[in-house]
Amino acid sequence: MTNNEGATEMAVGSNNSNNKRSSDNITHNMSQVPSEKSTIDEHDTNLAEETFNDTTPHDTSIGASLNFKRLVLRDLPFHQSSNVLQIRNHNKRSAGLSVTLLGRDWFHRFLRQPTYLIVFLLLSVWTLVVLFFALVYMAVDRRQPDVDCGLTSDPHKAIEFGGAFAFSLETCTTVGYGLPDTNAFFDNCPELQVCIYFQMVFSMMFNAFLFAFFFAGLSRCNNRGWQIIFSDKAIIRRDPHTGRYSFHVQVYDADCSHPLVEAHIRFYAIRRRFSVTGSSVTSPSSMFLQHHNLKFDPMRITNPDDELGAFMFASVPHSVSHHIDAYSPILPPSRRGAYEDGKIHIHSGFVCDSAGLNLREMDSLVGNRAGLQCTVCGETYTTTQNLVRHIRSCQFDEERDNYPIKGSHRELDVASIISDVSKDPMSHQQRNGTFPSMNEAATNGNANSEQWYDDFREYLTTSNIEILCVFEAIEPLFSGTFQSIQSYTIEDISFGGDFAPCMLYGEENTKTRGWWRNLVFNHKNDNIAARVDLDRFHEIIH
Repeated sequence: MTNNEGATEMAVGSNNSNNKRSSDNITHNMSQVPSEKSTIDEHDTNLAEETFNDTTPHDTSIGASLNFKRLVLRDLPFHQSSNVLQIRNHNKRSAGLSVTLLGRDWFHRFLRQPTYLIVFLLLSVWTLVVLFFALVYMAVDRRQPDVDCGLTSDPHKAIEFGGAFAFSLETCTTVGYGLPDTNAFFDNCPELQVCIYFQMVFSMMFNAFLFAFFFAGLSRCNNRGWQIIFSDKAIIRRDPHTGRYSFHVQVYDADCSHPLVEAHIRFYAIRRRFSVTGSSVTSPSSMFLQHHNLKFDPMRITNPDDELGAFMFASVPHSVSHHIDAYSPILPPSRRGAYEDGKIHIHSGFVCDSAGLNLREMDSLVGNRAGLQCTVCGETYTTTQNLVRHIRSCQFDEERDNYPIKGSHRELDVASIISDVSKDPMSHQQRNGTFPSMNEAATNGNANSEQWYDDFREYLTTSNIEILCVFEAIEPLFSGTFQSIQSYTIEDISFGGDFAPCMLYGEENTKTRGWWRNLVFNHKNDNIAARVDLDRFHEIIH
């Protein structure tokens, strides 16, 4: 066995063994925490307030007793959503606010309506304007009966509605006049010339708006988001090699032949928090409306790494993952006291303060930042292993130089504060030069995974958490940015397993494909390198 292989197997076995005893070690580590935080419930409450930046007292019984509706409905085929959030305004005491905001951004509000409705409204407005000017021409012609305006062949007869409508239609469409005599400039009726001027101005502006609308409507990219496919189920699973738990969603662009530009994704944990002192309002359609806080807590993404923008290549199915660490908003409260997979308690003083930021344990593990600190000298370290090495090294030097115990590193009891590192049998095996097998380490970790899954189920159910996935990309044809959204509740989450492979390789029988599809979509069977089996896209294997 090479040194690298031994180190890899040693790390795998250590993480799996540590994960098995994480809950026992959390309770054991409490003995090193100050007395005012002596119970695990107090630790969980304090951690929740620090994590979510909320110090308002909350009533959890209200939220648990209500049946919340989803913010994102799956109203499209293949378990997809129409990318609309089910959030509306309630402003009965300020009813004019919506009208004011609509007047300042009427074009975008108008452009979001269905195309058939917009075309119908525009044609209705145009027809009403033609009818209006037809009535105006009738009124102008009847205003001076003795003056011949040239609208009829009989100078002593006023124009009727049919003729006035035809004249208004010719003016609006600028197709030219078929006048009954040679009075083509309406010299005898200056009022008629003024009416024709205003109708022509309206026609010119309306045509410009119509052209702008059709261009914007045809080039808008929001419907492009309907081709982004999310997996029907999300997965929470334990990594058998590292013992870490993570949240996974599979994403794919159905228009796979033409890659998107700068495709990236974000996750949010949507939580409803009811205040004990909150107020309520009455509504004719509902007995009671309760004020509450709707929190969108960001969930850091590890694959693709959100430190690099969470960019992804969506032309093939991609599993997007979120590491459920001590900073994750979907970590159950009973597990929030542990840092680095249960090796150290988050309130032991050795974990650096997050200062309200959305951090990731992964950044500390790979050396991007220091997540741990020595409570004696203040030196910071990236991993628990390095922190233990520092403490033991300083204890050795201080004991050799006969330093006083109080106030020095000799006062720290590594075995009780960081029990997983110092008391773990894996550490003893490392010192003896022996290592457990991969199967043995996986068996020890799987024995505790079901308890974790039960904690996840209980927390996601009682807290009514809805996980929102937001996919964003740039469509290359018109360089327009679009979004596609999907959400997952407890009914949409599978515990354990993995997404089934859905890529196909091999030749396809050309007789099963129509010639028109090859012509329209430019699909040539002999040039296709891979295919995506959408029939297996939602399948999960255990």
